[in-house]
Amino acid sequence: MKTWLKKIQQPTTGNRGDTIVEVAISMAILISVLATAYVLSGHALRSSTSANERTAALTDSQAQVEHIKNAFTTNNKTSLDSYKQDGKPFCIAADGSKQIPNKSDPYNKDNPCLTDQKYALSIVYDQKTNQFTMTTTWLSNLAAQPDNNLALYYRLPVSYVIPNLSLIANPSEVENNTSSSLTWSSSNVSNSHCTASSNPLDPQWGGPIKSNTSGGPKATSLLTAQHTYKLECTDLNGRKISKTATVSIKPSP
Repeated sequence: MKTWLKKIQQPTTGNRGDTIVEVAISMAILISVLATAYVLSGHALRSSTSANERTAALTDSQAQVEHIKNAFTTNNKTSLDSYKQDGKPFCIAADGSKQIPNKSDPYNKDNPCLTDQKYALSIVYDQKTNQFTMTTTWLSNLAAQPDNNLALYYRLPVSYVIPNLSLIANPSEVENNTSSSLTWSSSNVSNSHCTASSNPLDPQWGGPIKSNTSGGPKATSLLTAQHTYKLECTDLNGRKISKTATVSIKPSP
């Protein structure tokens, strides 16, 4: 009886060996899984960081393009001419003004063309192609990618010609029940007529006005309230453009 119990309680050498092998294999599999997970998570983190940086750079570049588009669509000749001047690198501030970048130290915090203390902006205009090239460079947070860049392009319409339109009321302030005089001019606009209008209605200023010419002075009606006069034309790209002039009434003494 004692011999039989002894045989049951005593583990065999073969069983002990199988257990050690199984543990070793399990550890190897676990280490492999953890290593793979570590590599994948690191890759995902780098990809996410790179994508976020590129998205921020793209947003800044698109903002520069919008300034140029806005200057064109609103016929801001002063701003657009400054952007096209000399072909040297520049950037555009939030107020639309032209800024010169610090080329020797683009990531200096005092560089007017550095956004978010990280993204260095540069725009170059090519007169031959009528194209702006917006380049954004940045120092990546990833050691493996110390420097990155992104470029956007914007070409002004081939038929680009800045229209000129003016409407002047003289005087711009009159005594009650007196009139003012309007003078106007238009050039580089469509040969179709321009349109005159006023608010409130003034029968002396309304209807079609010959385009690409000048006129006046033309007297308004006798005014007893403030009037805003408007001249609207169509530029060579088919866009509506307008100028206004306001005549107010002098306050009673």
